[in-house]
Amino acid sequence: MNNSNSLSNIEKEKFLEILKALFHDNQSTAFQEPVDYIELNLPEYPEIIKNPMDLGTIKEKLENDEYSDINQIVNDFDLIWENCFTFNKVGSDIYKSAQYCKKLFKKQMEKYFKISQSRLTFSSEEL
Repeated sequence: MNNSNSLSNIEKEKFLEILKALFHDNQSTAFQEPVDYIELNLPEYPEIIKNPMDLGTIKEKLENDEYSDINQIVNDFDLIWENCFTFNKVGSDIYKSAQYCKKLFKKQMEKYFKISQSRLTFSSEEL
């Protein structure tokens, strides 16, 4: 049963399948866990990226019923890609990986939720 405080079990299962598809794609490796900016020698990362997000954190939040609606989880997915676009240079390998993963996520949303890609275009202001 879906209450106003969490996703339904069906919605949750669909998002777990979407996460599985992303985790199984080699292009998503950099987005599977929080950016280790110390190990990567990126001291400016936390100054530029104020709200870090990654696939592992989304999975954990989903499993802990921390999402109350679909928009919240979609916004977290979008935050991953937007953070990457903000921090990295256009055309860099990581930037291209984020573009690819964003498209894969949109395709998965269409598959599992029958939501058109146009509904999944969020601007930074909507985060």
